[in-house]
Amino acid sequence: MPLYSQDDGATFGWSSEKGNKASLTKDTKKEFPSLADFKENGRYCKSGLAYPASDDLAVCTSFTQMEYYVAATKETTKLEEIKGAYRCSPED
Repeated sequence: MPLYSQDDGATFGWSSEKGNKASLTKDTKKEFPSLADFKENGRYCKSGLAYPASDDLAVCTSFTQMEYYVAATKETTKLEEIKGAYRCSPED
């Protein structure tokens, strides 16, 4: 599959640097995906972003806003909305 070629919603096999399957919940046999896993899998998406939808399935995605949640204070902070495309290409 060509790098940075897939539209939002495209699916493909999730791969992990440690050979572990992605896990959406922590247990003794699986680990949360690492930053390296997200970077590697995102390379196939036009947006540069992919997430694990299941143990072995990745989905391309993008976003226009980000929020941070602080559990201790139960406050959500919304970052400024992104206008248009990213200022740089994920291929840079």
